[in-house]
Amino acid sequence: MPAQMRLRILEQWNSYRKQVLPADASDVQVTECRRAFYGGAQAFYSTVMGGLGPGSEAEEADFKLMEDLATELKDFSKQVANGRA
Repeated sequence: MPAQMRLRILEQWNSYRKQVLPADASDVQVTECRRAFYGGAQAFYSTVMGGLGPGSEAEEADFKLMEDLATELKDFSKQVANGRA
């Protein structure tokens, strides 16, 4: 891995772990949550990369994809906050 590469998903994982997982979470719980977190990141990445148009310029469909994903994530966050997810 290049020294200058920023591990953005790892940064998000570390933030998530501090905010969500109990301080006394077992090693198994931490490992399984990390796997699920990175699995979600991979699914998101695949969805974005598979849904973008072939050109280097953003297209209307590209913006729609990102808007749909943002809305879905916001809606899920609201469900979590309201105890429904």
